[in-house]
Amino acid sequence: MLSAAARVYGKDNIVFQVAGGEGIARYILDLGSGTGLDAGVTSAGAVVALPTYGAYVAYQHFWAERWRSTATYGYLKVNTTDLAQASANPTTLFSHTQYAEANLMYRPGAGFTVGAAVLWGQHQLKDGALGDAFRLNFVLQYDLVNLGNW
Repeated sequence: MLSAAARVYGKDNIVFQVAGGEGIARYILDLGSGTGLDAGVTSAGAVVALPTYGAYVAYQHFWAERWRSTATYGYLKVNTTDLAQASANPTTLFSHTQYAEANLMYRPGAGFTVGAAVLWGQHQLKDGALGDAFRLNFVLQYDLVNLGNW
């Protein structure tokens, strides 16, 4: 795994992370535990750790002292190549996911944040079937521990 963050201009910043490896699906937030994508069984009966690769990049822009936005894009790929034919488990059909998000957040006072976000996600299976989802989120957050300003 490799991640980095950098100031771009003023308070604006960019953050990215890439991760990859075999048998690491449980450590990828999009997959979580219980999906069975850490390892699979080939048609010959051998257990193999599945290669998983993912990345995201996010840019945070401060419009004013109390207003900010973040735009994020993420991609995740799990290589289940031979395993779909060897198993009836639908998770072995996984190919990749991608998502994008943009938000607008307002901080009216210390410890409080309110905002809204638009999210899009796409999940594609190995046979090319895919599904898209759109979501609108609203947030009202109070920080129990105030660690200072943004």
